[in-house]
Amino acid sequence: MFIESTITHPADIVIEHGDSVRVTWHANGTLPESHKTFINGELASYGVWDGSPYWTEFGGLSVGEHIIGVTLYFTSRMSVSDNVTVTVQSASGPNIILSQASGSAGESVEVSAEISDTCGISEVVLSYSVDSYTWINVTMSESGTQWNGTIPGQAADTIVGYKVFAWDNLGNEAVSPSKSYTVVIEPRSYTPPMTLYLIAGAGVASVVVVGLVVMKRR
Repeated sequence: MFIESTITHPADIVIEHGDSVRVTWHANGTLPESHKTFINGELASYGVWDGSPYWTEFGGLSVGEHIIGVTLYFTSRMSVSDNVTVTVQSASGPNIILSQASGSAGESVEVSAEISDTCGISEVVLSYSVDSYTWINVTMSESGTQWNGTIPGQAADTIVGYKVFAWDNLGNEAVSPSKSYTVVIEPRSYTPPMTLYLIAGAGVASVVVVGLVVMKRR
């Protein structure tokens, strides 16, 4: 007696996240009395084998690898088991939330993005352009779910466009909507020279003296 796993696709089944998977087993030789189905080592179902091909279907599996197995039991107390590996891959790339950046003339600008994917993130690239034609790529660094990259300082009134590309561990790619900012001239703070303070102080003192003289004459 043996179990043959007969399926219409490769032994290592690959499905998209959100799809269901069906695995069918045929019992050859002496028919088993009952069966148990397992998923990742946990009992999922059990019942009496009615002699027809046995199939099991699962949906809602998380991204990653899952082991779906069946154990057949015979009246002789013997049993035989078989497993099928099911890989669930993400149907889409990472989710990217790109921040709005701003910059002053000659100063570098840090761009950040919140990126998540159930498969994990393998690489993130910041791409920027100052002419809408030539794009320069910068590898971003990870800090938790936040990724950071730096755009070098540009001249005033330059319009800088930027976007982010991200790949998950299954190779799925995603790109954020493009954003832009205009480089501005940072207003300079003005500190009056000391002579102005001295002149202003002298003026106040003069007013006080004149006021005292007037009061005395009265």
